[in-house]
Amino acid sequence: MITNNHRANTSLQGRGSGSHPLRRWTWVIVIMAALAMILAYKLLTGSREGQTPSGVSKVGSQVGKGKGSTGQQAAGHEGSSRSSTNEMQSTSAGAVNESTKGIARGAEAARVAPTDSRRAPPGANYARAQQLLSMLKQMKPRQGKFSPEEVKEINRLIQELKQQGPEGVMAVQEFLESGEDVSFMEFTGRTPPEYSSLRTALIDSLIEMSGPGGVDFLAWMLQGTTNPEEIAFLAKGLELSAPGIYRSEIMKVVRTMLDAALKSTPGQFQGYGHLLGVIQEYGDASTATELEKLYRNSPSARGEYALMALSKLPEGNGVPTLVGLANEMAKNPGAYGASYESALRMLTQASREYADAGEALVNLAAANSIPPSALMVVAAALGGTEQQLITKSSEVSKLSRAEVYINGRAAETWSDAEIDQRLGLIDKLLRTNPQPSVVKALEDARSRLQVWKGRPMVGGKRISQ
Repeated sequence: MITNNHRANTSLQGRGSGSHPLRRWTWVIVIMAALAMILAYKLLTGSREGQTPSGVSKVGSQVGKGKGSTGQQAAGHEGSSRSSTNEMQSTSAGAVNESTKGIARGAEAARVAPTDSRRAPPGANYARAQQLLSMLKQMKPRQGKFSPEEVKEINRLIQELKQQGPEGVMAVQEFLESGEDVSFMEFTGRTPPEYSSLRTALIDSLIEMSGPGGVDFLAWMLQGTTNPEEIAFLAKGLELSAPGIYRSEIMKVVRTMLDAALKSTPGQFQGYGHLLGVIQEYGDASTATELEKLYRNSPSARGEYALMALSKLPEGNGVPTLVGLANEMAKNPGAYGASYESALRMLTQASREYADAGEALVNLAAANSIPPSALMVVAAALGGTEQQLITKSSEVSKLSRAEVYINGRAAETWSDAEIDQRLGLIDKLLRTNPQPSVVKALEDARSRLQVWKGRPMVGGKRISQ
């Protein structure tokens, strides 16, 4: 009995000193691990709640303030890890509303503008650039229109702004993000301001100041503006900085704007010519079909702009369409009136580069399908006076007048070979036996060309001796 009790006590002591401590330590370890996991989870979720969504910065808040409450909400929802490049290249699905201040399309307007995190903190040039911008912003014409002195001051301030370097770029970008603008359209005297508005001046300045490094900001702006002239400047800057890379995006924006223009009443939509100027610069063979559609669906004045763009599409891509339209109008010239004359003028201008345009013109004259009044227009074009859309890559890119096209003395830039081509076309038209008044107009054109040919070429232009 004693022996059995001793064995039982020994067994109990063994369990107490061996297996029981092991269980307790096991449970302690499990509980500590669980507490550690809970603590780590709380720390992790707490840090996430305190973080700012990626892509939202101080600049982003400025954009939201500049664009309105919708922009602020959109900026708050853009806190994802998508790259800024993908964001800039997406196309707005919002409604298109015309604006002279570049108000953005749809809710995507509030996308945060791309910034360079490596740039130095603002310094003296930044402060000076802001001061210049403030002075430009406050420019108001004293008599309802800017005087020649005020125009000179506007141009001077813009030129000084361009000299402020990278810090000036920062200030310009911030101003453009605000959406503010000042119109320079109304002026007296012969010399206009270099730009039609402060925003167009700043966009063009940004292209010159920032170079290839500013392409991201230009692409971001392209997706936000509905101002046709701004689109034209932005297209110019993107093509200069990254040729061909953004062309599809440029044309997509232009097509969206043209759709809006077609749905508007004449006079309601401003800047139609600027959009066609962009197409003229960067269009391709497929664009000719779109321009023909614009001609057929637009009021007469806008239709003539489409004919202008057809005549200048790169590589002559618009000439076959232009020839087809002219032949169609020739069947009933009286019904088309000024549009037919415009088509013939554009064929004449295109013939300087593309022989098939000249051949079509001579064939129409030989078939007696060109009325004398229209042949007078042709004679003027042959003599060196051409009409062209204002584009941002031309010498007249900074004209701030209301016209969307100009009459230019193009002959002063023609080479001897180009003048000889014109003289040959005049000879062919004279052989079609036009009326005496037309013969005189063609002979006068010949005389003018011979005078131009006798002048020396200096700096790309012929000058008087």
